[in-house]
Amino acid sequence: MALAPKTEDAETPNALPLWLGRLSFASLIAMAAAAPHSIAVSQTFWLLGITLLAARLAVGPRPRLRFSAIDGVLIAFVAWSVLSAALSYEPAISLDKLRSVGLFLVFYLARGAIASPRGARLVLYVLIISCMVNVIWTPLERIIGRGVEVHGIITEGPLGRNGMLDGDTILRVNGSRVGSAEELIAALQESPSAEIVYHRPDADKRFQISAADLAPGASPVERLGIGSWQPNRVWRAKGFYGHFTTYSEVLQLIASLVLGLGLAGAAAWKSSRPRADVTSISPTLRIAVFAGAFLLISVALLLSGTRASQLGLLVSGIVMVATLGSRKMLIAMLLAAIPVAAAGYFALQQTRQQDETNEYRITMWRDGARLATESSRHMLVGVGMDSIKERW
Repeated sequence: MALAPKTEDAETPNALPLWLGRLSFASLIAMAAAAPHSIAVSQTFWLLGITLLAARLAVGPRPRLRFSAIDGVLIAFVAWSVLSAALSYEPAISLDKLRSVGLFLVFYLARGAIASPRGARLVLYVLIISCMVNVIWTPLERIIGRGVEVHGIITEGPLGRNGMLDGDTILRVNGSRVGSAEELIAALQESPSAEIVYHRPDADKRFQISAADLAPGASPVERLGIGSWQPNRVWRAKGFYGHFTTYSEVLQLIASLVLGLGLAGAAAWKSSRPRADVTSISPTLRIAVFAGAFLLISVALLLSGTRASQLGLLVSGIVMVATLGSRKMLIAMLLAAIPVAAAGYFALQQTRQQDETNEYRITMWRDGARLATESSRHMLVGVGMDSIKERW
């Protein structure tokens, strides 16, 4: 959907719609750059872009709108969400949460702000290149390590008395990161009381401690009441997000996009049968770049230890390959999935408290199935977004 004819000039009376269109496209580019790193920043640019696009439609010639199947699906999704919120056990909470449903307008921002295939490619490349920043940093961060992972904790020592266990990792003291036992002691001595934030698989915990609680001794290890420490290298990757689940879901979507572009490029290249000259280098290089990007994203996704997102990526890949109709490629993908799944399971074992999280999941699945089937109302419209906050 073009926002304005390409022949418009900034000096003509139609300059305002033209510039509003350009600014909405710039907002879309900024949103694509921020999406792999920050929800808040990407939503800010989304709101800005959709506002500029609405202003563009209000002041200038409106493009002809065409209703498609995806429009019907989106409208049905929004209508059903509104119905569910209205019939919620806590309508005030659920109706307020409809703000998140408004993100379906991202589709219309993209459709309205992108005026050409070249613009679409630019948005895609900005999104993928921006994602490469955190997926390259994720394994590097694992090699460098973080925090102070403690071992040989003395039960009556200052850390043991506050519930820390062997393998826990102290991340911050009073909001500041620490990377060694020496830094930890120095931070604790800066104020009469300090808040320690430490990591245990699947959770970050905290407690208050004072410099007076430290044990006597000449070394930091003795004063902390531990046997040894080392940088921590086992955690669930979360990029620059605050949570690994959000990070893994974003990685899954971008990885599916990269895989689709790579497969489409390979299929087009194969069908065109390029001659063996310099012109065939560009498609080959492009496919290699997509393959490298997909590999990096897959590594970061494995390090997030999130099974649902990994399975989602596998399913999307199988569907895309099956659509191409290549049995050899499909078999190759399924065979490649075996070692990848093994690696993912290993990463999962290292970063989760298996007994606790699996027991919790089974409980939630059982209660969810019971809640959904106990009444036709629940089956049709649910119980309302976040109504559980008041009706746990």
